[in-house]
Amino acid sequence: MTQPVMRVAEVATAIAALTIQGITILDLDEMKHALTDRDCPLLGPSANDPPFLTDWQARRITLQGNWSNEYTLNYTFYQAPVGADRGLFKQYPAMVENARRIVEAFQAIPRVDGCKSIALAGMPQFGAVFDASGQQFHGAGFALRVVEF
Repeated sequence: MTQPVMRVAEVATAIAALTIQGITILDLDEMKHALTDRDCPLLGPSANDPPFLTDWQARRITLQGNWSNEYTLNYTFYQAPVGADRGLFKQYPAMVENARRIVEAFQAIPRVDGCKSIALAGMPQFGAVFDASGQQFHGAGFALRVVEF
């Protein structure tokens, strides 16, 4: 019987290999506990709320014991620390443009062996985001739904 094998690391590596001009993209092992304004703009695996991996469902899809995995990988985009400039919405034009470029890059993720699809689960969630140390940033959350067989 074949047990479910998750390709989370391979998907994260494929995302980290994307190139988006002006935005640093980090892999799982590169994500920092505490970010600074010099790190921004930055896209990386979600550090806290929501956690990086959510909604995992493993299903047996054949009588021979083959499995399918479906899960969500959450990424956070950090535009700038809150309070880094005057005015609440000063960062929004650049942040929305960067989010658009991230969506375009996610739509062009190369094929990962074993994955049937890797797609955005919805629109980015703009607002306050937090690094692992609890520092607040202007940013957005992205959820990618992964289906493997």
